[in-house]
Amino acid sequence: MLTRVKLKNCKSIKKLDVKIGKTNCLIGKNGVGKTTFIKSIEFFYEALIDKQSDFTVFDQNNPYNEFAEIELNYDFGYFHKVGENYKFKHLLGEIKSSEFMESLGNLDDYTDTNNQLKIKLLVDKKGNKQWIPNLTFESRKILKDIYPFYFISIKSYEQTNWETLWEMIGDLAKLPKFNLEEGFGTFLEDSTGSSFGKILDIVNRELDDTNVIITPYSNQERFLNILKLQLGGEKLQYKYKDLSFFSDGTNSFNYLKLFCSLVNKIAEQKLKIPLLFLDEPEIGLHPKYIDDLMINLLKGSNKNQIFIATHSSRILKNVIKMTKDYNILHAVQENDYTNLTVVNQFLDHREKNVLSDEEASYYFSNKIVFVEGNTELELFGNENLLELFPFLRDVDFYSFNADTVNLSTIHPKIRNTKIPFLILVDSDYIFEVNDSGFANIKQGTHSKHHLNPLDMVKFKKEHDREYFYFGEKSVLYPTRKKINKMCTTYKYSYNKYWFTIYGLYFKKFISLVKKYCMNYNVYPVSTTIEGTLVNANNVEFFKNWLKEQNPYSHENIEKIYDVSKNPSVKASAFRLIVDGKYDTLQKMKGHKITNSYPVDIKNAYLSINTLKKSKTSGWVTNWVDYIFTHYINEKETVLEKEEAFYMYFPELSDIIKRVHKCK
Repeated sequence: MLTRVKLKNCKSIKKLDVKIGKTNCLIGKNGVGKTTFIKSIEFFYEALIDKQSDFTVFDQNNPYNEFAEIELNYDFGYFHKVGENYKFKHLLGEIKSSEFMESLGNLDDYTDTNNQLKIKLLVDKKGNKQWIPNLTFESRKILKDIYPFYFISIKSYEQTNWETLWEMIGDLAKLPKFNLEEGFGTFLEDSTGSSFGKILDIVNRELDDTNVIITPYSNQERFLNILKLQLGGEKLQYKYKDLSFFSDGTNSFNYLKLFCSLVNKIAEQKLKIPLLFLDEPEIGLHPKYIDDLMINLLKGSNKNQIFIATHSSRILKNVIKMTKDYNILHAVQENDYTNLTVVNQFLDHREKNVLSDEEASYYFSNKIVFVEGNTELELFGNENLLELFPFLRDVDFYSFNADTVNLSTIHPKIRNTKIPFLILVDSDYIFEVNDSGFANIKQGTHSKHHLNPLDMVKFKKEHDREYFYFGEKSVLYPTRKKINKMCTTYKYSYNKYWFTIYGLYFKKFISLVKKYCMNYNVYPVSTTIEGTLVNANNVEFFKNWLKEQNPYSHENIEKIYDVSKNPSVKASAFRLIVDGKYDTLQKMKGHKITNSYPVDIKNAYLSINTLKKSKTSGWVTNWVDYIFTHYINEKETVLEKEEAFYMYFPELSDIIKRVHKCK
């Protein structure tokens, strides 16, 4: 079985070294070099038998490169055992000498102590080839025979032309050399009389007179023609109808299913471990056809090795869920060169269980923003927002619903992909302000995995590395120490009715927490996303919007607005209507209104309960559209619109800027 592929200076691949499993899946967006990876392996196989390739493997961009290198490593353990068994039986005289087995033994001489066979091909700028070790043509031919490579690309394949399948059958089912002409001629003469001999003489004379020579069949071609005769023909039909009768999707499914099944079943009868490479097999297939195809491809008993290049989340999901020995290779382009990373496997069965087509689709993302719930999804799907910031259309937003198991199925750091990402979390995932006015960083059991970089328990490995950072990251350790010191040193004062925290020290604390967490791609929203949307800068406009939405509740709305002259306090009160939180990160539900509260405060809370909106009420879309319609879209230039947006939604504007820059 192929175990490792090493490439160097192969077109867009500068240097690559990846392990290969029994079932492999190659993913990545178009143009990142997946084809180069595939074609480099195909080039290697064609070079084994000195076949001319139309693929230019050499990196033309770097004039200092002397060679392109392709190295394939094989686990030769299976064939080593076969060879040892042959030697033992041949020594005892139980079996005859075999040219094939002797050639197999020659290959075995090049294996290391772990039965790894490493074959490297060097190609210079002129196309000259050099093999390391210097294998003979016969040895290379044997290598191709025992590890045959089949590349199937449905997107460029004529469905009614199945010649490739016949070639595969002939290649896999090779027989010892044999001569059929004499016996076959005698059979035809006995059956047809002297007419066959006369026709044969006429054809031979005419060919001689015109100096035309017939190229004799290869052994493989002879075998194939006999096989076709035995089967009664070569034209394939499905359910007694010509293949052209069916849709391309149906033909694709039948072709792939038959091809893959035959490769495996014939290989079981021969000393071969085929490598089957499928390029986007999902094209034209219904999802259920994809499932059926994958069930056949991924059987644990299959002898062949599978490699699938795909853009299908359904194929990726099936590979992960149906197999144990799988490899997901994620291709990206960095500085005009291809890089492949091996996606970390799912060791937690819960992660496999929650993986669906939706989760699998995020492995094909250009950029991912993880959000907690539907409110954020509604916000970042707003058409006005997308029109002002069109790059957001290329960003995928995934709601992990506060479940870190969901998050870990996709998280690029955990899965080892190169997808840029950002995690938006409410600040109560990071800290809370207690009744005494001190901020407490959540730790251990009070904190969730992957969401709180300040958690000294769950981010211990990251914290240990911070001692050794230099450059931009050298500030991490002192910043974290400063945050922890502020938690024990500073006591924050707050409004006793609306829990709005006063003072610049708290703003500095929030700023430091945000700065630190962003180094781990975590963006803590100052309170919640509701607090981002309803803030001191737009509270008056929010009041006007509420009045428009609730024409019979103007009095109640004014009661809330009049609770304070401080815009921050007003915003704290208003965001409770849309299920936001206090600055202390507590919910209104846990807050008790006592008789000591002034009447106007009590009335304001009663009004809030009257106007309260649920997260799924659609208020986000209505509110954002209101601001755009009345105050942003009236601006003439994009720059003026962006400036107006920043004025009304400063934190949201910062989030969008961070999403744009995240790597």
